[in-house]
Amino acid sequence: MKANDLFLLKVFSTHTVFEVPYYQRAYVWEEGNWKRFLEDMENISAVEKPYFIGSLILKQKETETGSKYGDIRVVIDGQQRLTTITIFFKVLSLMRNRPQIFNDFLITISDESDEKEICIHHNHIDKDAFNKIVNLTELEDLSVDKNGKKIENQSRIIRLYNYFRKNLDVEKISSDKVKKYLHFVVIDLGAEENEQQIFDTINSLGVTLTTSELLKNYLFDERNEDKYNKYWKPVFEANEEQKLYWDQIINSGTKKYHLIDLFLYALLMIKVRGEGYTVTTEDKLEYEKVDKLFGSYKDFVEKYLKRDKEELMVSIYNAATLFMQNFNPRCKSEAVSSEPGFERVNLMMFALDFTVMLPYVLYVMMNADPAEQVKIFEYIETFMMRRTIARMETRGYNGLFNDGLIANKVLTAEALRTYVDKDKDATYRAARQEDIKNGVKNIVYINRQALGFLYMLESRLRSDKMAATQLYGIGNYSLEHLLPKKWRQYWTVPADEDIVKQTDFALYTFGNLAIIPGALNTSISNAPWPVKLSGKGNKEGLLKYAKGLVTLDEYLTLPTWDLDAIRARAKKLYGQILATWSEPYDVEETEF
Repeated sequence: MKANDLFLLKVFSTHTVFEVPYYQRAYVWEEGNWKRFLEDMENISAVEKPYFIGSLILKQKETETGSKYGDIRVVIDGQQRLTTITIFFKVLSLMRNRPQIFNDFLITISDESDEKEICIHHNHIDKDAFNKIVNLTELEDLSVDKNGKKIENQSRIIRLYNYFRKNLDVEKISSDKVKKYLHFVVIDLGAEENEQQIFDTINSLGVTLTTSELLKNYLFDERNEDKYNKYWKPVFEANEEQKLYWDQIINSGTKKYHLIDLFLYALLMIKVRGEGYTVTTEDKLEYEKVDKLFGSYKDFVEKYLKRDKEELMVSIYNAATLFMQNFNPRCKSEAVSSEPGFERVNLMMFALDFTVMLPYVLYVMMNADPAEQVKIFEYIETFMMRRTIARMETRGYNGLFNDGLIANKVLTAEALRTYVDKDKDATYRAARQEDIKNGVKNIVYINRQALGFLYMLESRLRSDKMAATQLYGIGNYSLEHLLPKKWRQYWTVPADEDIVKQTDFALYTFGNLAIIPGALNTSISNAPWPVKLSGKGNKEGLLKYAKGLVTLDEYLTLPTWDLDAIRARAKKLYGQILATWSEPYDVEETEF
């Protein structure tokens, strides 16, 4: 290993080919990084002093006899900066109509014809977009097609080019000064050195490597590209749409993760608990830490798979194929089915933030009979919705779904019901009727919770045949307090102070909360009940917005909305909840 401090001009004056290998991640810098980069280039041009941009870690690649390239270096770290710098100089040369600005990034590959090509060879993920840009002969708007229509889901490299095309100020940039003063610490590894030991601990500037990126580099290298093409590329990197699917950011409790990392976490939980490996309790606890997932995978392969990486590759490929065909994090924009099954559980995971269920749901889909899956998912919905309405403890869910259901290979609805109900005092016991009643009458809900509950209830109560209005995706609905939070301002205040206090509390309980498509204008939302119903002027009220909603429609005929109305609706919702998510031990009752 050798380290050198080199200025940009020196880095690209050696006629070396910089190869970004197939197992590297794609280009991931975003607009914040691009903005900072342009500011730095302007500062270098103005101040004229050395500017350190980071490290560049390269590994010597052995070349075959007859290769047209004399010196090939594999880029272990630094591709984000190399790519950005290259596109920057390409755009600058096109804007100034001076090709020589970009010539330092070209190498001669034929002495006979002086044929030249770009010295940076991108991997398959970004290859087409990168080559398209460096081969341009004039500035073009690459954000639109030939008909002028905006192109959706473009690669980040194309977006980088378009950003520079719009924001690069040629008057503030000196290409000579940038080449002269911009410098790297270049670390050269020999062909025999293990780049993985370095790669495990490095991050590109401002962007943390994800679990999937680290795992990909652990599983694949130049010696097993055939396995990459068989097990990884078809499910994760076959095209831009596929990459965007796995790159989605998902809320999981108080944190956010890429979808691919949640998938990998779910798969590890399944392998650790559901596939017969004798994993120690200590390791099981360690492997549950999502933020240390790559280390857990590596440890699992070394200890329990006896370093058989291909076994893991096969598992990932099979599970990812199933996952991608079924799991839909973008479900908020689509109306959910009224029929129990996976589609509704999918909505619960990604719209109601119940991703804690994901490992068990995937386990069921991988192992349970299809007919039994429907029954399991129906009971999961019943179990989770009842507990959530009752505001029961959530801390035990990891233990329930991982150590409980997966470890005990619970693959029938009856086994699931028996498991959660075996101990009525357990942290994860099923919610009883009295729990539901207390939740509806006496518990205050935050907006997101209440919206989710009411949407799930509304969607189960209706069917395509009986619905007076269309059901939209949950993302199209907002939560409305029928008696507004600032009700004293425009509504009649009861003389009885105790009634006033009860009304203030009832504001945030189930009986006063409703979902409506869209949102009422603030002036209508806070207006007295008759105006809130009918609207005023060109602003529509509840009669327009809430028409056809099973959970609300019948109350839109009431002449007043007060504490009695809130309690009456709460009682009706309580009955609808029990009818929709029933348990065998529920009993019919008239008191509420």
